[in-house]
Amino acid sequence: MFINEDVLTKRILPAIKTHIINTRDVNMRKTELARRLGLTPAALEKYRGKSVTDYIYPETWNEIEEDVRRIVRYIYSPNFDFIEFSKVILTYWIKWNSKGIMCREIARDKMRYVGLFDEETLCRRIIEIYGEMLLNTALVEVQNAYGIFTKIPNIHHYIPEVSTNIVRLVEIGRKIEDYPVIGFPGRIVCIRNRVMVHSPPRVGGSRHMGNVLRRLYEMDYTTKGMTGVKYDEELILRFRRMGYSVERYRVKNDEELIRRIRKASDIVVDEGGLGREGFIYVSGYNSVDAVKKLEEILIRI
Repeated sequence: MFINEDVLTKRILPAIKTHIINTRDVNMRKTELARRLGLTPAALEKYRGKSVTDYIYPETWNEIEEDVRRIVRYIYSPNFDFIEFSKVILTYWIKWNSKGIMCREIARDKMRYVGLFDEETLCRRIIEIYGEMLLNTALVEVQNAYGIFTKIPNIHHYIPEVSTNIVRLVEIGRKIEDYPVIGFPGRIVCIRNRVMVHSPPRVGGSRHMGNVLRRLYEMDYTTKGMTGVKYDEELILRFRRMGYSVERYRVKNDEELIRRIRKASDIVVDEGGLGREGFIYVSGYNSVDAVKKLEEILIRI
């Protein structure tokens, strides 16, 4: 495990800092950028003119570049907080390890770690450990989202006859279709105006909603959480007024809905039809975010 931390501190973080410094937004002063990166202004200058490939292999950069763009956006966020930024870095570090990206970086430089690195056994163990961390964190998150969901005023009025769920996609594996989705087995139901679940969330707890979420994720990698309520025109109007993007579909079955989705909107509306109940899918960057979007609307009613 020490090899991986060595890669983080001596290779990955310097590469990210190099990219940020050499693509600096001129609207931010150098001193402020240095502060946010945890550097002195003099140390910041040492990265200027260098390339990310001075620290890591081009193949590794290609694998993490999309995530680095999101890290850069947070660096320039007006709500920047150093502690939260550290959490953002940790989140991506866990993800990169769970996907084997860091192991592949090490494997490309066996000369540096000669005698210390067994690619097959060490990588497999690292991927398992960090994958478990991601799953456990997501399970707790979905349970917390459910706690928020149950406290939304009159939420029982908006649970459809087909019931609903709260789901979270976890970025483990190299292919999107292999990413696990966490949800509540048997869905979230309403019995005598009481919202309840049959059992705690688990991987594979929601097949259909998980497939809708996976489809949205394919078009926007920041969309990893979802919940839903029954079809209601007043709710749709309120979502629009709050500035959320809304896409509407009239389809014959669930499979057609997934095929027709072409945009990762905040709100996906299945208008239903003959023998089919309408449904509103609410997405977010995680399951808590999705539930809070719903709360934001319903609490005003």
